[in-house]
Amino acid sequence: MAAAEMCIDLGDLVGARRHLEGLEGDQPRLLRAKLARWEKDWATADKDLSLIRDPALEGDVRVERAHALLAIRELAGAHGLLQGFPKEGKRSSEARYLEGLALYHLGNKKAAIKVWRALIREAPQDAWVYKADWAYTNAVAGKQVEFSSWGKRVSILKRIGYSGDLNADLKEWPEWQSLPRRARI
Repeated sequence: MAAAEMCIDLGDLVGARRHLEGLEGDQPRLLRAKLARWEKDWATADKDLSLIRDPALEGDVRVERAHALLAIRELAGAHGLLQGFPKEGKRSSEARYLEGLALYHLGNKKAAIKVWRALIREAPQDAWVYKADWAYTNAVAGKQVEFSSWGKRVSILKRIGYSGDLNADLKEWPEWQSLPRRARI
């Protein structure tokens, strides 16, 4: 199981699939749904997520469904799934980042900024907090951000800059979201 998860994290989808072969239960179903998300196979993701019964995985299921809903442009549905997500837990910062993203693309920039600001200030730093800080910085400063080592910082984390001038998730519809509406999850 750990090997499959590591493969998914490293982008080795073939290796992950090999490690998950023949495994049953909720945890393998969750990992297969994650794998399906990376492959943009929403029907398979939905099938695996629908079979998960372990209440301890409810947050994981919500986050995976939200990723799919964002990808097929069901922004209100994604926001509804993520609203009120517990602030503790292994995927809470991911959920809160995605909630802000759904709000931003729904046109509620102020609410998105509020969600990201709270996440950045309250959660331990991880990749999702860094993404939230980048999104927050772009949403507040727009394209006028100057990345230098002196002067006023917009970034709550006091970052000098990020890779690229605009968080790709804030573009009108990033490439990873430019998908046909194939499935509803």
